[in-house]
Amino acid sequence: MEVKIHNSTFESWLLPSEIAEAVSIIAHQIRKEFPAERLVLMCVMKGSIVFFADLLRQLEGEVEMGFVSASSYRGTASTGIVQIHARSEISLKDKVCILVEDIVDTGQTIQAIRDILSLEKPKALKVATLLYKKETFLGGDEPDYVGIEIPNEFVVGYGLDFDELGRNLEGIYKLKR
Repeated sequence: MEVKIHNSTFESWLLPSEIAEAVSIIAHQIRKEFPAERLVLMCVMKGSIVFFADLLRQLEGEVEMGFVSASSYRGTASTGIVQIHARSEISLKDKVCILVEDIVDTGQTIQAIRDILSLEKPKALKVATLLYKKETFLGGDEPDYVGIEIPNEFVVGYGLDFDELGRNLEGIYKLKR
């Protein structure tokens, strides 16, 4: 199946069932590492909201929600400049915080967020990402929980966007070349 967004064509790539399996595995890994801990799930807005909601429902036990807004993309390319716009006022001191990201490619955005949140002295600060582009990762701390490792493709769907469109697609689509 193909979809057209902003005069670009995207082809179906990851099915909803594959995504659901990855989310379930990440939830299991988190609870295996922190079986009885109260968690703070910190959603990196906006792209992670769908993954965040599904992951939240998979986690048993006590879970708080927080939100942080950051960006580094314009169109289909990273600008290389991370901007952190806002974050919810939830204390992370001595808590287990899981940053929930839709995709980690260069790693700059998640590292910038990690650096800021670590100043609050959480008990643990981990990153869960649905998608990971290891070949484009520029260094720093790799994600702690990875759903699916992907090659360097531009993708939309399941919360990921192309200039704000495509987030509502159930599956994940890659740019057709």
